[in-house]
Amino acid sequence: MPNPLRLALLGLVCLSGCRTDCPPEGVAVPVEPATPFAVTSRSLEAPDDNGRLPVLVRFRQHPGERVLAAAQADRVGRLGGKVKHHWPHLGLLATRLSPAEQEALARDTDVLSIEPDRKVRALGVPQLASWALSAAPVSSGSTEEYTAHLKSVQANQVWDANDDGVLDVGAPTGGGVKVCVIDSGIDDRHPELQVAYSGIGKDFVDGDDDPRDRDAQGNWGGGHGTHVAGVIAAQLGSGGVVRDGTLPPGGMVGVAPGVTLLVARVLDLEGNGATSDVIAAVEWCQAQGARVASLSLGAPDRSDAEALAFARAWEANMVTVAA
Repeated sequence: MPNPLRLALLGLVCLSGCRTDCPPEGVAVPVEPATPFAVTSRSLEAPDDNGRLPVLVRFRQHPGERVLAAAQADRVGRLGGKVKHHWPHLGLLATRLSPAEQEALARDTDVLSIEPDRKVRALGVPQLASWALSAAPVSSGSTEEYTAHLKSVQANQVWDANDDGVLDVGAPTGGGVKVCVIDSGIDDRHPELQVAYSGIGKDFVDGDDDPRDRDAQGNWGGGHGTHVAGVIAAQLGSGGVVRDGTLPPGGMVGVAPGVTLLVARVLDLEGNGATSDVIAAVEWCQAQGARVASLSLGAPDRSDAEALAFARAWEANMVTVAA
């Protein structure tokens, strides 16, 4: 019998469909197969007036000692760079430097590498039917909420062995497990997520604590993060009614309906994000006690700095699952 952590992982492996076209308010949780689109490795931002581009700088950490955080930042500051993120325990920081400044910094014997703060991209954005709220959520649901994708990983057999649409008492549903969704943010009004979402989130795009999938002007994004969160933790009988009839009246249920969701927004309304924000989100998720992190995003090329951050997260007992 899978344990709650394994059940949470099931939710991350069966991520379903993503396309485009968002209603002005609210998002639903679709179940169609995913259609990834092309990604690029260009920096998210254009050069500034001084020709500086976003980069990740990794410093050598000598056995038995750490390069002081102040010293790392000072070396960048003397060249004119401003630190965006700094992870002293990784010997890593994010900043902006011109090609000439990068060349000068690379001559420092304590600098291991300088790489672009590459663009990451949501691997698909859902095309979502508009939805309406029905009555208040109930304590149980219907087996009609068990989608083909849910059944394909047999998650429903774990917490509803008798197939009656009610969670079995004492069955592992992911209870007590925090899952951090690193994505485009969510629509916290969605009826499928109001129980699972902890209310704890961080927006690394706008730099605040509001991880909703919208910008400062109130424009909503495509619902990618809401979709991912729903596949993981959508609730039985929560009343997520899809007007076009593609889901039953009760909506759908996620593979681990007992988990608690944390939300880290790293993708903008177009599904673009920066590697440095992904690393910052991974660090934040660990600090919040997440045992699993979901990242339905990626880039076509490798980032050694990002690989280091994920390796350290694994050592700290947080499982990260990425598209």
